[in-house]
Amino acid sequence: MNCPSLETLRELLLDHLDTEEVERIDDHLLRCESCRKKFAELERTESEPTDIEIREALANNRLDRYIKPSKYPDVAGFRITREIGAGGMGIVYEAVDTTTGEVKALKVLRSTHHFDPIALRRFEKEREAIARLEHKNIVRFFHCDYPHCIVMERLEGKNLGDIDVPLPIEEASDIILHVIAGLEHAHQNNIVHRDIKPSNIFRCQDGTIKILDLGLAKIMSSDHGALTTTTDHILGTLDFLSPEQILSPGKVDIQSDVYSLGVLFFFLLTGALPFGGSPGAKLAGHARDQAPNVRRLRPVVPLALAKTVSKMLEKDTKRRYQSMSAVRDAIERARNPKLMSRFTRLSLLFLIGVLAIASIIGLSILHSRYAVTRATLPTLTMIIDEFVRNPAQAERKYAKNPICVLGTVNEIDPEENSIYLKPEHASVYLVCQFDKTRLDVGDLSKGDTVHIRGLCGGINRVGELSLIMLSDCTVAENASH
Repeated sequence: MNCPSLETLRELLLDHLDTEEVERIDDHLLRCESCRKKFAELERTESEPTDIEIREALANNRLDRYIKPSKYPDVAGFRITREIGAGGMGIVYEAVDTTTGEVKALKVLRSTHHFDPIALRRFEKEREAIARLEHKNIVRFFHCDYPHCIVMERLEGKNLGDIDVPLPIEEASDIILHVIAGLEHAHQNNIVHRDIKPSNIFRCQDGTIKILDLGLAKIMSSDHGALTTTTDHILGTLDFLSPEQILSPGKVDIQSDVYSLGVLFFFLLTGALPFGGSPGAKLAGHARDQAPNVRRLRPVVPLALAKTVSKMLEKDTKRRYQSMSAVRDAIERARNPKLMSRFTRLSLLFLIGVLAIASIIGLSILHSRYAVTRATLPTLTMIIDEFVRNPAQAERKYAKNPICVLGTVNEIDPEENSIYLKPEHASVYLVCQFDKTRLDVGDLSKGDTVHIRGLCGGINRVGELSLIMLSDCTVAENASH
């Protein structure tokens, strides 16, 4: 930058410049000896105004030149003690309530925005949004008459942008469930956050999770579910934008928060973001590209939980979870396969009853025809030999029989009514239903995991050794995970 004028250096001396300008001039002074000498001379001669200067300032209504302003803004009812954070629109201060003695956090709109109609409107929207909400997982708001200030509870801890990731799977899931609780409350009050990201999620010292910063929140019409204000500008944080924030900013609804929360979940589980590169590449990724499966980056993530994250990150809002409660249910089912909704339990009870009867009949028939025991079930080698010797005869033999698998259940995916089954010993005992699907039995070997999709015969425990009767299902070989 060019050397600042003497008047600018005088303004610096009197602390009349904003923070950005002060930093710029300070940086210049470090490099320019001539300006340092000028500033030192000003400090020596102008620290205290003379009587003549004061009279001239009074005559010209410029006495403010010699009145050093307070370091902090003056907010009635509060004594500001220090600055604790800053953003593009406002500065957050720690302050003491002079009436109650309680320590609060004040978010004060920057003075440079006091006459900016867009900034003022956005700040007022944040005040209105946060005033509607009262939930343990959303930062608490207190009434304030000062027009450019939001008073909130003072939190001690860290935001998620300041913690080490990836987190343990259970810890990450717990955090997301708390965020879901807060967002669900916001959505019930017709508010979409639109800026879910690590720095806007705070973990208190006692472990409580709080959603911060509703500066981009939008209040929705309770009648139509559409935003009361529309915009053609992309609002949000680049790494966490939903496809609709990029492609249709004026039509953003709660689905956008589902997507951004999915990106946050991905980040907590893997320590990475689904899309990287240049800003343009990130926009294109969120707008059109399929997000990678978290298990590619962290294979130990349970399959059902990985599928939950993938569904949160669907581009098509119709294929995404339709509510925060649906996301919560999916995460809880993924963490505990025994946990099912009431509807699912009743449906499965009915299904299990039907299958139990069918299984008894089927097992009786199968037993009479093939003597179904560990000792007498056809082994994988025997089945392969039969198809090698006489494929047509083998296909006719097995065409009308249900699939029968003996092994240990390794993982259950209730979302897709699927199981992953680990064969017992060296062989999988199979009777293949060729009119529904053709199983290439030659691809299976010892240690493979068999993924079976379809009616799982009431299997609901990992580790259960079972003889499973299945019909109208498919088998995916070598689905090791």
